[in-house]
Amino acid sequence: GVMPPYAEECACMHGVTVSSGGGRWIVTTDWRQLGGTGCTSSHGGTSAAAPLAAGMIALMLSARPCLSWRDVQHILVLTAEKVDKQIGHYTRNGAGLFHSHKHGFGMLTAWRMVQAAKTWKSVPPAEYTKSESLLEFSKLPPNQTVYLYYDNSASASDSSPAILEHVKVYVNIQHPARGQLIISLYSPSGTHSVLATVRPFDKATTGLSWTFATIRCWGETPYGEWKLAVNNTSNQPGLIQNWRLTLVTTSISPKDYAKRIRRVRDIVTGKVAAPLQAQSCPKSAPLFTADGSSEGAPFGATPVGKLVGWLHRLPLIFN
Repeated sequence: GVMPPYAEECACMHGVTVSSGGGRWIVTTDWRQLGGTGCTSSHGGTSAAAPLAAGMIALMLSARPCLSWRDVQHILVLTAEKVDKQIGHYTRNGAGLFHSHKHGFGMLTAWRMVQAAKTWKSVPPAEYTKSESLLEFSKLPPNQTVYLYYDNSASASDSSPAILEHVKVYVNIQHPARGQLIISLYSPSGTHSVLATVRPFDKATTGLSWTFATIRCWGETPYGEWKLAVNNTSNQPGLIQNWRLTLVTTSISPKDYAKRIRRVRDIVTGKVAAPLQAQSCPKSAPLFTADGSSEGAPFGATPVGKLVGWLHRLPLIFN
């Protein structure tokens, strides 16, 4: 499979499913009952891809209804398979995971996801750490790249280990041709995320005040020197007013997360026999809401009800 012509590369994409492109389409049911068959052979786009992903997630929830939406994301990351390896441009990050701006962590596979879900131990709560607003007022000369730095090494603690999930980057840039800016982020482990690339049809002259996101650093340590690169490819100058980092982490050590990665890989590759039955959910397992908290379940506590809640998170999972 390859990236369809209507898709965009993205640093915060978890994974992909099949869809239309290259003259091929998805065959599925059709509520309009065209031709009396109840089917259509011309379905495609994200209208086809997102329901496939939702269906696979529903199968996971049927096996383990106590999974939170963040557990689901971890399982997607660890079970996705590389596709389009020749031009997918996968990058190995500091946690040993491979991510592509074209395909995320790879193709979602229902069997692998369900097998991993059967014995998955729920991750600890998410922790959100925001840097102060980094006031730069840095000039952005024509046809040059400006590098900005943020170091949080002092926050590292052996008693409070953590790994990254999501990273959000807010930037406030004045520029008369914002479509000519390339914005990239480098994690302390050296992982490169392209947050924004050249957009020839973006003629806005108002600059950019926006929050970007990346998951290419998933599983890495959050501590060290972060580097933001702003490449001005135009002949006009600009000004970087300020920027800010938000790190979404969970309290698992990189060493323990590496054990989780190996365990999942052993199960989905057959090195370790996959369990026939899923582990029972703990009696005290909370019912997770759409935002990942445990203060009730507004969409219902059943797997279907929880899936409805998680569908509100799909823009985050499949950007």
